[in-house]
Amino acid sequence: RTCQCGRGGTLIERIIGRVEDYVVTPDGRFIGRLDHLFKDTANVLMGQIKQDHVNEVRIRIVRDAHYTAKDEAIIRKEARARLGNEIIIRFEYVDDIPRTKEGKFRFVISHVEKSGLEHTVIRDIRGHRTQEVLIAADGSEISWTALNIHDDTFMHVRQFQFFQETPGQAVLRIVPAEGFGKDDADRIHRNLGCKLDSQLDFTIELVEAIPLSARGKAIYVDQRIQQEKNFL
Repeated sequence: RTCQCGRGGTLIERIIGRVEDYVVTPDGRFIGRLDHLFKDTANVLMGQIKQDHVNEVRIRIVRDAHYTAKDEAIIRKEARARLGNEIIIRFEYVDDIPRTKEGKFRFVISHVEKSGLEHTVIRDIRGHRTQEVLIAADGSEISWTALNIHDDTFMHVRQFQFFQETPGQAVLRIVPAEGFGKDDADRIHRNLGCKLDSQLDFTIELVEAIPLSARGKAIYVDQRIQQEKNFL
């Protein structure tokens, strides 16, 4: 194509610089420059972080023949240090990670909406105490942090949320990931039951999606009892 100025030579249509996404954490942080997660693992040929949901990331890895569980543990530790304890970290091993059509390699790809990243508008400030506690049958409060389990309890769970309208009873809404089955439900009942110590009974309800808050954050406890009292 000829330039409008009429001069000959190479025509540069556009210059594409570094294209990188941020990982959005459940507590609302935007984390970038995560390529260093792979710097201490010589057995990783290619690595990429992909995010489709605000409470989960997938670390995609092309590994060489010497890659072991030790390499995965190193990467998981680095990712946990940067992303925090609330986000689920999964590993996906692939044969190749494609580049963009411009030939660029993207270390982070996030499909989570980032509204408010460039210009944040604060419309109001609200407390979130009612999203932090469940109410036991005797009226006492059960802190969400006491239930925040980081082992394999939610291994095949994409999203989850406690919904409560009655003291001592709740529904644990779950968006299942691939592979979720009866063993997963039994494990969740067993592990959370130990934490709750008969203070609260819950049933599991499988759902297709759990809405985020108006600010795009995950709501782990949707507790309506104190909310109703606040309006009385």
